[in-house]
Amino acid sequence: MKTLVVLSTLLAAALAVPTLPLSSVGSGRIVGGVDALPGEFPQICSLQWVLLTASTHMCGEAKWSLVASCTRTPTNNKNTYSLSIINNNWVLTAAHCLTESPNIGRLEVLCGKLNLAITEPNQARVGIANQVIHDEWVAGGVGPYDIALIRLSAPLIYNPWIQPVTLPTPGTHPTGAATIIGWGNTATGQIPNNPDILQKAPVPIIAYAQCRAALEALNAGHVFSDDKICTGPLTGGISACSGDSGSPVLQGNTQVGIVSWGFIPCGGAGAPSVHMRVSHFIGWINTIIAN
Repeated sequence: MKTLVVLSTLLAAALAVPTLPLSSVGSGRIVGGVDALPGEFPQICSLQWVLLTASTHMCGEAKWSLVASCTRTPTNNKNTYSLSIINNNWVLTAAHCLTESPNIGRLEVLCGKLNLAITEPNQARVGIANQVIHDEWVAGGVGPYDIALIRLSAPLIYNPWIQPVTLPTPGTHPTGAATIIGWGNTATGQIPNNPDILQKAPVPIIAYAQCRAALEALNAGHVFSDDKICTGPLTGGISACSGDSGSPVLQGNTQVGIVSWGFIPCGGAGAPSVHMRVSHFIGWINTIIAN
């Protein structure tokens, strides 16, 4: 799941949360996760920052951002974000993926990817024609309405590696198991470790009241609202982290969340990952696309 970072005012509380040793740390895996399989998640794209002829992963459309903070944490001197494919012309991401992008260079969308370090046969790089950030999003924070749509400069051509997500029924509150994916930080400490290969991990969706109680214990309950969902486990060991922002939270092919914020160190016990609840925004998404 914004670039995952801890609210500076919550640093002491976050550090007090115990983090579990993970055998995957340092091996290029999402915190507690494993490498995705080729073509397993055709819904996700990488938001790329391009300067002259060089490009780097910024955000994952339809991917999540998990660590909360007012001060973004750098990931190997680059921010990483993702997005998800809504249809041939539109992708979905977190608002902070756009409001926190560099002021120089340009943004592009790279779809059909597993390994960001190589050129893959089914990948497609597309420019951006327009960005639509929710009117009520306040840049620089971890509040509500962390959602944005990007209109592509050319339509995507679907193939087994490039496919749209299914949107949930409006107003529903997801429960049960979900999957988080992304190219974000895999470390549980302060030194980031960003993989080239897309990572995945199974997570439980935490009930609203339980999540609010966990956030209040970390003095962060005031930034939790009904347009969000949380994932665990609260026992720690699995989580999204810095660089997973904008990534989709999936139940099958249905995108139920957009990674927004969480706590660093990642994967700590008692610290949930917070995502935008996609079903809350179906009307907004449909209106923007229709217009």
